[in-house]
Amino acid sequence: MTTHEVIVVGGGIGGLTTAALLSARGVNVCLLERGEKVGGCASSFEKFGYKFELGYGIYSGWNESEIHTRVFQELKTEPPKTKLLKPSYIVRLPDGFEIPISNDQKEVEEYLRSAFPECVDTAARFSSHRFNRFITAQQHIFGNQTNKQLHTIEGGAESLANALVESIKRNGGVVRLNSPVLRLAFDTNGKAVGVDLLNGERIGFTKAVVSNLTVWDTFGRLIGLNRTPGDVRQKLKDFHGKGAYQMFLSIDEEILNALPSKRILALSDWEGELEESLFMFSASPNAHDGKCAVTVSTFVNVENWFQFQESQDAIEEMDQEHLEKVWRRLHLMIPELGDGVEIIETFTPRDFYELTRRRLGTVFTKSNKSFSFKTHLPNVFIVSDTITNDWGITAVSELALEVANEIAPQS
Repeated sequence: MTTHEVIVVGGGIGGLTTAALLSARGVNVCLLERGEKVGGCASSFEKFGYKFELGYGIYSGWNESEIHTRVFQELKTEPPKTKLLKPSYIVRLPDGFEIPISNDQKEVEEYLRSAFPECVDTAARFSSHRFNRFITAQQHIFGNQTNKQLHTIEGGAESLANALVESIKRNGGVVRLNSPVLRLAFDTNGKAVGVDLLNGERIGFTKAVVSNLTVWDTFGRLIGLNRTPGDVRQKLKDFHGKGAYQMFLSIDEEILNALPSKRILALSDWEGELEESLFMFSASPNAHDGKCAVTVSTFVNVENWFQFQESQDAIEEMDQEHLEKVWRRLHLMIPELGDGVEIIETFTPRDFYELTRRRLGTVFTKSNKSFSFKTHLPNVFIVSDTITNDWGITAVSELALEVANEIAPQS
């Protein structure tokens, strides 16, 4: 049986960052990824010559002293190239106002005064339903990143994942793809000592195992519900996340360049369910035969995509209905697109499940301190977006540093 000091299960950004930090600190690490490439929800895919990101293509944490800079300084690895966004994105409101979001507070204030005249007195802002909806819409999309400087990454989050893999390997760590893990292996005293793979192989660890899986899969599959305390099982039942429905489009480069921004957060109405009124339009800056790749992201209730479908035809009909709804909202809020945009692919929660094996294809979760990175087993840790208190890669990377410090503190 092969044995390592630490095994990391899952090759998302959290698992990769933890493994890279531990490897740089001299720990013998093996990272196991079920798929044929790393990245998880931060990966990208190509179709018809277009490269699409699954996320918004906007990232925080790249300024000096912020998490990604600190991580790569410790790794002594060249980070991916990034570019500061000015503005970060534009919020397009139901009444036609556009508010560029940037770190130029004076400029933002001028736009806010025009869009929200009822809030000229700063103290009155939070009594305004319109202003509160404007703020909440951004928090739904970006979490607490709205007050931070945002960047794009050349090559997308995939470049970040690849840089972390390079660091792991350079420091003697092992990255194994196509290696699905079934469960933890325990000794006769109930101590976790290894992992069992789908191919029948067992790999041991002497120090710790780190799960980059969701909390549902960490306890339900890796540890096993029979070994999970009752209070944790109850929290798992009560814990829910959100799903995404995405359209991947091509757009004429000429039309894209005429838009006020390549990143538009659109709020289509002031009332009703906020998640039904939001979408994020994120375009790639790279042209392909005069066209660019665009990702349009919306929120959906994941349960709806895994219930009541009697056949594949019913699932496809549901996809088509949702596509038409989002397509109408897209053209309502960005009429400049006209006929210059074409649908290449769509992603439903079922597609996210097939890609990531995350419970019900859930991609947006915040635990609000419901779960800790420490489990009831002293040598089993979790580094997952399902236990962070904010959206996005930055929160997961900060958690990865915390987990690495717990297992192998910096000397």
